[in-house]
Amino acid sequence: MEHCDYRFADPGYITEPALAAVLEGDWLSEPRQVVAEADLNLLVEILKTAEFGYVGGCGYGAKVTLTSKSGERFTFFKGTDGCDTVAFGSWSSYFLGDAENTEFWQIFGLDPETKEPL
Repeated sequence: MEHCDYRFADPGYITEPALAAVLEGDWLSEPRQVVAEADLNLLVEILKTAEFGYVGGCGYGAKVTLTSKSGERFTFFKGTDGCDTVAFGSWSSYFLGDAENTEFWQIFGLDPETKEPL
């Protein structure tokens, strides 16, 4: 049986070091996976320092699944149309600064402007 789960979440739900992160998007030929510890630590830090804000009309075309070392999964959506927004759960939106938004895409090996592989 499949369940739809709509919960409010925030970056505080990320409480453990990450083991892996996978970014999916329909413009990508295959998912982009990050397993390097330094990149994962940076990604977690970027997410934890995101600022709470309003969900706008961003194109949330990227889905990211972060897996902690205990195996727990945390999924969120990222604005891909120039937005620096990250949506956690149901309508729980956070904003990254310009530098953090650039780093986010580079962690996954993507150009921050075009979202194409570097």
